Amino acid sequence: RRLGIKLLNASKFVLSRASTEGAVTDPLDRGMLHALAALVDQATRDLEGFDYAAALRGTEEFFWAFCDDYIELSKRRRAGDDAAAASAARAGEAALGTLVRLLAPFLPFVTEEVWSWWREGSVHRAAWPHPAELLAIAPDGGADVAAWTTARAISADVRQARSAQSLGFAKPVRLTLALRDTDRPVWPSIERDVLAGHNALSADVSFGHAQPRASVIEAT
Repeated sequence: RRLGIKLLNASKFVLSRASTEGAVTDPLDRGMLHALAALVDQATRDLEGFDYAAALRGTEEFFWAFCDDYIELSKRRRAGDDAAAASAARAGEAALGTLVRLLAPFLPFVTEEVWSWWREGSVHRAAWPHPAELLAIAPDGGADVAAWTTARAISADVRQARSAQSLGFAKPVRLTLALRDTDRPVWPSIERDVLAGHNALSADVSFGHAQPRASVIEAT
């Protein structure tokens, strides 16, 4: 029930500004799509091996990351009218179309409803997703997976820190980030989304750490 309701709500948001045109240019968008392409490959192999539990587990884990991390990080950029906004709209629509088909064997009625909102026919007669669909709209984006994974790691820590300090999203914060040396080229590409996605006024960033870590203080 929780998964089904979340799928309905997330789909309404994504489809409020879906796009099948334009280039996916933002590293966060491209990294998310490449990570999803890897999931499609794994889930397909799991189903072909009759490991239905593993297929659902991997798909559900990615779906929650899509909702909690990708949508929340990109939603303010998506509201704009520039190429970066178009990139988020195209990536969100492509990801939703893939996730609905991956979830269709497990949530047959909810996925059929969502599919009817913007696609013809039945989701259960649609072609099974293929990684090439996603890679075609975000070519050469394999290196951008780091943007996706780093942004997710930061987001997890920020959410936990806000909860521990009872800092609701409406309260602006300042971030302290401890990132890896390999995150140096990644951080500029995700800074905008991380700050906007967490209502952060600024981020004090240091590099050379073993794993990405984040903490928050209430802005004064």
